[in-house]
Amino acid sequence: MARLYFSLLAVLATFGVIWCTNLPLGIPGEWTWQRTLLAGDFCWSVVPAATWIILLGSYVWYGTSRIEDAKKLSTLSHAAWLAGLAILSFLTLSGLREAAPPAYRSAKTAFVLYFPGPSGYFTEARKVRDTREFLTNYRQNLNHGDVLHQGTHPPGLIVGYRGLMWICKFVWLQNFLLETQPLDLRDAFQIISEQSRMSGGPLLTDHDRSVLWLAALLMQACAAATVIPLYALLRLHARRITSWQLVSFWPLVPAVTLFLPKSDACLPFLGCSVLALWLHGLRKQSLALCCAAGVVFWAGMTISLALLPTGCLAGLLTAWYYWGCSPPDRWTSPVKRLSAGLTAGVIGFSAPTGLLWLTTGCNLISVWIHNYHNHAGFYLQYPRTYWKWLLVNPIELGFAAGLPISVLALFGVVRAIRNPRDVAQGPAWACLATWSLLWLSGKNMGEAARLWIFLMPWVIWTSASAWDAAIDGVSYQIQRRRWLCCWACQVVATLLTVSRVVGFHL
Repeated sequence: MARLYFSLLAVLATFGVIWCTNLPLGIPGEWTWQRTLLAGDFCWSVVPAATWIILLGSYVWYGTSRIEDAKKLSTLSHAAWLAGLAILSFLTLSGLREAAPPAYRSAKTAFVLYFPGPSGYFTEARKVRDTREFLTNYRQNLNHGDVLHQGTHPPGLIVGYRGLMWICKFVWLQNFLLETQPLDLRDAFQIISEQSRMSGGPLLTDHDRSVLWLAALLMQACAAATVIPLYALLRLHARRITSWQLVSFWPLVPAVTLFLPKSDACLPFLGCSVLALWLHGLRKQSLALCCAAGVVFWAGMTISLALLPTGCLAGLLTAWYYWGCSPPDRWTSPVKRLSAGLTAGVIGFSAPTGLLWLTTGCNLISVWIHNYHNHAGFYLQYPRTYWKWLLVNPIELGFAAGLPISVLALFGVVRAIRNPRDVAQGPAWACLATWSLLWLSGKNMGEAARLWIFLMPWVIWTSASAWDAAIDGVSYQIQRRRWLCCWACQVVATLLTVSRVVGFHL
């Protein structure tokens, strides 16, 4: 019951701070998120969100009994249930987007992905004539000292847009993408076309529209698919029913809806996939999974250095399982298993790095080093006050992830403190340690709600052991009611947030 009471208080705190006060969402003069007036059609715009949320909740409610009785559920059926959850998560994110003010619904896709200010990767990709030559010269381009987009990011996103541009040359796909665009997105593209025509800039073609819409769909699909590797992480120690119920909180994390379609929203999927592949690979002594973890980590690092903390978390968890657990929980032949897994992981990471260098001359290691230095230069151009952000960032993380699920994570931390040597507390300790290092480093002073999306699945993961203990020994019906009450609190907190806070200064 304590969890429900605190979840209700979390909803009230969300409503009080976001709706009833003018407290700055950040630090004035350095960085703040904007509040907007409630949309005039809010009562109608919330209907799509409510519809998909009800369907998602019903699916999880019914699926709880099927997942719990997994002995009668084949591996294929189990995978089908997770695939259904990912699809409903995608649709729920689309519904939640419609609860935002009109300019920040589907229309924001055009403005965020097209204009250089919010993103800029499509703009750069459109300038590229030869992808190989672009990669060859990428390291030299970093010397210009850009501290915002290209200067602080590897070339993966620009190359990705080049790939989408090639795919969208297929007429059938381009027509499909043009036909499926929402009406407000078409209006936004029309506005951009008129501005380009008046300014004499490059015209927005049907091909461009299809590329931008496909990019938005893929980002949202990655965000929704995070439920699959997150479930795998939860299953490391938690029961099936706990993992199934907790993973349903993911599509209700406010930051995911707020910051789609930016590439930040795909990082949780990549990060969780790396951790799931690596940890299950070590546990099952599967060199293929460990190698795949290295490859996925490499792919994520070609997009953003934000995945570096994920590597740190993987290392801490490996150390926990190797040294921190009580002897009965240790792996058999730990040195041999760890050495083989590390070798496979290093090969998975270094092989594509070396192959790219040999084929294009793009030295990613040098690129990453320069990205890191350029990021440090950001605070020289945009000074921030360290101690202020030290106080604000944890609060911002709580609101961005949703205060109700953040409360459940705190219960998980408390349980870890009470049972410090329990093997199941490893994820809580490792997540807390990695986040603390990132928090104290001051690498993110401002925009933590967006820049820390990659670690928000960790908030759900941290709550697993406490949730497992809370429903242990209680009846099946009580289990589902407790989940539904806390889940409903997260729903309300998310709607309160996405209907008033906007993630882009358009």
